Amino acid sequence: MRHLPFHLKYRPQTLADLVGQQPIATTLTNAITTGRIAPAYLFSGPRGTGKTSTARILAKSLNCLSEDNPTVTPCGQCDSCGAIASSNSLDVIEIDAASNNSVEQIRDLIEKSQFVPHNLYKVWILDECHALSHFAIQALLKTLENPPERVVFILCTTEPERLGDTIISRCQRFNFRRESDSVIIEHLAAIAQRENITIDPHVLRLIAQHCQGGLRDAQCLLEQLSLLSNTLTPEQVYELTGSVPEQDLLLLFNAIQEEDTEQVIKRTRELYEVGLDPLVIAQNLLEFHITALLAQTADNAELGKVTASTWEILQGLNIPDHRLIAQISKLKSGLTQIKLSRVPRIILEVTLIGLFAPNDVYVPSPPNSSKELSGSAERVPHPSVNKFLTPLPASIATLPCEPINLDSLWKQIIAAQTQKALSALLNQQAKLVALQENVATIQVPEVFKPRISQSSSTLSDSFEKILGHKVNIELVV
Repeated sequence: MRHLPFHLKYRPQTLADLVGQQPIATTLTNAITTGRIAPAYLFSGPRGTGKTSTARILAKSLNCLSEDNPTVTPCGQCDSCGAIASSNSLDVIEIDAASNNSVEQIRDLIEKSQFVPHNLYKVWILDECHALSHFAIQALLKTLENPPERVVFILCTTEPERLGDTIISRCQRFNFRRESDSVIIEHLAAIAQRENITIDPHVLRLIAQHCQGGLRDAQCLLEQLSLLSNTLTPEQVYELTGSVPEQDLLLLFNAIQEEDTEQVIKRTRELYEVGLDPLVIAQNLLEFHITALLAQTADNAELGKVTASTWEILQGLNIPDHRLIAQISKLKSGLTQIKLSRVPRIILEVTLIGLFAPNDVYVPSPPNSSKELSGSAERVPHPSVNKFLTPLPASIATLPCEPINLDSLWKQIIAAQTQKALSALLNQQAKLVALQENVATIQVPEVFKPRISQSSSTLSDSFEKILGHKVNIELVV
């Protein structure tokens, strides 16, 4: 007997079987019961949420031979239901619009739709209909304006905005939503029980979180995991999906909060050496930071994408909210650089080290003739950046201080460069991490240090033009 994958084996067969799409199921059920069948339907939503399955169920309901009229409970046994299930029906034609998108093919479809159906309705299911060409959409529009009798068009798409308002306005639109984690977990637990798969509840949650609301993706992943063994563990999910294990994320997170450079680099490289992509490491760490922020501000463990034990650990930490928010912002910015860089591992490490220091470092401003010198500084550098700075001389430390945003200043320095190649290199591979007196400390990957070092005098001149005083350049790897 031919093996059926889980997503086909457990595909819904009636509207009542639809998982998590109750408003759509109820509306279509009432339409069939009252005989108010629309000539065109638009099923839109993310992949794996049941659009095509619902289209086939509707086609069966309209043409099932067990009743004289459309029924909400197609038998699944009659010749019509069997032909629709095997894609051999003369009345229900499913077309992949991505590969049949020309105006000639749509005109052929329109011409065939004029023929009288063998049963009750002729149903055309256009999957990925947003891929139709402009002229094909216009040809289809004419038919939707004056639809043939007993013909139903079902358009399925993940990008409805590409169809245009003229098509959308002539269809009854149903928006399929992503499934909640709880719905997916309940559905997967039922499948696991029927397939004799022993599975930890945390594994089910990991699968649901990884699939981001896609029920079909979750079913496929569960089947893939079941091929490893009949007893599934969280470690198997991490390995198969290529994501960072929760315990490793916690250790890396703690090293960042403790500003332990050695541990951050060590743990990052350990993850890289086992085959994890730098971009995935950054994305998982970003999600972990968001979870840590939620743990600091909320009591609902369901909000966090971690185990109960890790949630309790995060709740017990005393990390200021503004620090976590700043780190989240820097990680988001780092994702783009990691994605575009030819040396993503180095950019990842630089990004993680950059989470140590705050954005604002206070430096002395020249005395103002209208102000008297104060006997003590009102603002001092943040303790977390003391490792980058040397103590200010007493004569300087007594001057009034004004905050300088390092990110903003660095953008001005980059914009001041006349050489486009140097400007692009500084933007992607370098970062201003400290500014004290007449020394600007710039963090660079080792591979680019010689090139940037050649432009030290140019950078120094740029700082002088913006700040009004001479600045020496110090490059750190």
